[in-house]
Amino acid sequence: GNKKGPTFEKLIAPFKTRQNELIEAWKKKRSADKVRRAALVIQQKAVPSSDTATATALQEEIDEIDEDRAQPMLYTSDATPEAISARMGANDGCLCLFDTEDGPFRHMNGAYSNKQNTDYLKKGFFGEELLVSRMNQGGKDLRIPRAKMAMVLTPQPSKLAKLQGTEELDSDGTLGRFLFTFTPYQFTDGFGGAKHCDQYQWDLYADAILAFLRIEGPTTDKGKPSQFIVKWSPEAYARYDE
Repeated sequence: GNKKGPTFEKLIAPFKTRQNELIEAWKKKRSADKVRRAALVIQQKAVPSSDTATATALQEEIDEIDEDRAQPMLYTSDATPEAISARMGANDGCLCLFDTEDGPFRHMNGAYSNKQNTDYLKKGFFGEELLVSRMNQGGKDLRIPRAKMAMVLTPQPSKLAKLQGTEELDSDGTLGRFLFTFTPYQFTDGFGGAKHCDQYQWDLYADAILAFLRIEGPTTDKGKPSQFIVKWSPEAYARYDE
């Protein structure tokens, strides 16, 4: 083989690091929120029945605590379109999908449901509203105001050649949303060791991606993350042109 597995692991390593950081922060906040909620409930019970204003204010604080907030997820791997859409909905509408094979393409083309479903990718490409019906699972419909989806796949070239002949994915613009690249180089030796790309370069890559992922964006009035765009500075454009 072309040792793409070890190379792929190096590519997603900084994403794993950041996701683990976010999960640890989420666990700490969730624990703190439970303690705070319990304290507020005790305070509320101690409020005299005549003091409705204080009781109401405490109840509002209790209601603002989001103990059910889903565990943060930067990325996932091969999954059904329905599962991906659900994860996007639990993750502020954003998600990356990383896979070493062409599974996501097969899922989108209805490999297991006999029904093509590329909505989450097409809507996520432009940040459009995504509506997901869950009626057949007995749940409410899911609405994502601004879906954001990034996808990185590394299937074998022969698999890509077959995809280009897939009329459904070709005709609806799905494949046109991808940047296809091919490299003749082998970046690892199959055991995680460097080849054509030394460890220093891998470390630079990981540091750069982590710095990007750690950018703190704006939050809503309830403290939840809000989508934002990171723009290049003139200096960054100049360095890119070099």
